[in-house]
Amino acid sequence: MEKYLVTGAAGFIGSAVARQLIIDGSIVWTIDDLSTGSESNLAEGAKLLVGSCHDPEIISQIGDEKFDAIIHLAGQSSGEVSFDDPINDLKNNVESTLQLLNFALRTGCNRFIYGSSASVYGDARDLLVSESSNLQPLSCYGVGKLASEKYLQVFNEAGIHTTALRFSNVYGPRQNLENMRQGMVSIYLAQLISDAEAIVVKGPLERTRDFVFIEDVVRVIIQTIKNSKAFGQVYNVGSGETHSVGQLLDILMLAYGVKKKIVLEKGTPGDQKCVQVCIEKIRRDLEYRPLVKLEDGIARMIDWVKGNDHVENSLGEPSCCRLCFAESKLQSVRSRNVSGGNPIQKFWKCNRCDVIYLFPPSSEDEEEIFYRNDFEEFMGRRSGKTAEWQDADRHQKLNGEERDRRFSFLSKYLEEVTSCLEIGCSSGFMLSALRGKGIDVVGIEPSEKFSQYLGGAGIPVYSDWTKFCESNKAKFDLIIHYYVLEHIREPARFLQQCMDRLNPKGLMVFEVPCAADPLVELYSVPAFDKFYWSVAHHWYFNRNSLQHLLSQVTGNFKLFPEQRYDISNHLVWMLEGKPGGTGRYMDTFGADLDHLYKKRMKATWQSDTLVAVLQKC
Repeated sequence: MEKYLVTGAAGFIGSAVARQLIIDGSIVWTIDDLSTGSESNLAEGAKLLVGSCHDPEIISQIGDEKFDAIIHLAGQSSGEVSFDDPINDLKNNVESTLQLLNFALRTGCNRFIYGSSASVYGDARDLLVSESSNLQPLSCYGVGKLASEKYLQVFNEAGIHTTALRFSNVYGPRQNLENMRQGMVSIYLAQLISDAEAIVVKGPLERTRDFVFIEDVVRVIIQTIKNSKAFGQVYNVGSGETHSVGQLLDILMLAYGVKKKIVLEKGTPGDQKCVQVCIEKIRRDLEYRPLVKLEDGIARMIDWVKGNDHVENSLGEPSCCRLCFAESKLQSVRSRNVSGGNPIQKFWKCNRCDVIYLFPPSSEDEEEIFYRNDFEEFMGRRSGKTAEWQDADRHQKLNGEERDRRFSFLSKYLEEVTSCLEIGCSSGFMLSALRGKGIDVVGIEPSEKFSQYLGGAGIPVYSDWTKFCESNKAKFDLIIHYYVLEHIREPARFLQQCMDRLNPKGLMVFEVPCAADPLVELYSVPAFDKFYWSVAHHWYFNRNSLQHLLSQVTGNFKLFPEQRYDISNHLVWMLEGKPGGTGRYMDTFGADLDHLYKKRMKATWQSDTLVAVLQKC
């Protein structure tokens, strides 16, 4: 089990990093003087030493404890405050770094990650500042950050693999709203939700910043720990986008639904006029891709402020879209029919990104029990083929034509594939065929019945995607999943995890139901409407909403419409109101007419399925 020292873990960024490391199964120690952080922020299980990192007595309390890495995020974090007491700023931001570097050298810890800041650039001459841009910090805080970076360079030569991460303006849930001198988003949000009649802004509204969401920062910190490309390097960490202070205020007021007047005051000493960081180096070296846009992150932060559980409120209505976080007035009920759901659950449509989503969603515990114990029975009832879903051999035979349909598309991508992971592989009818082509295969299948069947067939199988990611570091040429993404609570995170598991130039191919299914959108068959909307699904995507999701993960993707079900199936639904009519009228209509029918559905993107192909750069 890996062990990390995360300084400042009662603070905003440090607590989020410590929490994720503990979730990942690591042991975490921390040093925090609780000056701006709170003990309530500490991740459960973290060992806390209360004090300052620059204090030798505190460092001595660690003894000779061995850590796999030190992640130094503690320190005085305000440019404005650094002018109040530059000596104290020096101790907290430079001496602390030097003390920890000495500790690392003494105890043999050869990995050190430092939370630096874009303040080292000052008012840079370059419009877009890269890691090689001129460094002219304007505040004592910025000078201290730069000095610590220089110490990292010295100790890197001594054998400690150091990395400095120059954060832009980090924001998000758990940020300290009581500190009115640090954190631009939190300062303005705190005034917005208060009884104050106006928001006081110190400095011009034209100043620009790169605002990066806390989850993106945590992800890149953890990715950096073991990546040898980062050894001895300095990276900018931002969103890659800039907004003015005026734009930020507009976004905040729109998201919160309150308009306040703005009062401008004199700027603070050492404040930067323009911060636009280039993140190409970290994209290239570490495959970093920020996922959360400013509008989305603000919406999530406001939900946290209101005391909601991410996107839920006590009224049983969404406060914003679960995918793009568009405000509540853009959400409308799409269907009150939720097959297998409870009376308060509905499917809502976001009129901004077009996604359709279940709200309120089932709890994670409910989902785990459902997929482990009840999924096959539920699917058997829905399809009318209960026996086939209860018996893995029969399930394999039932899906022979479906396997052939999938391979008709997939085969052209298999030429250079030697390894494949399928997520949600059920009885393994795809993996068995791929293995027959000489491809090494691995499956993820939560169903105990199916996973036992696969194990007996000699196919390596894991029951849980999260546990697989924790215990297995293998990478693949191809990852496939069919009708899985709609079941995933956090689809962007899941897709990014999949991309992280691909070899260079590797492919991910998946299919999802299309919300523009002709039986729903074109024909509006009442019986199908009652059948279609399933509690097992978090999401229903159309072309627009799936493009929105994929663009958060990569720009290297293609979408294709696919029509699985034939004209006979549609007629049976319209005439009899039930599934199972595939092929019934084929002798009457013939294959050519059926082919033209499917072709028409695909041409208009009113098909029942969407196929996505993503490639890792």
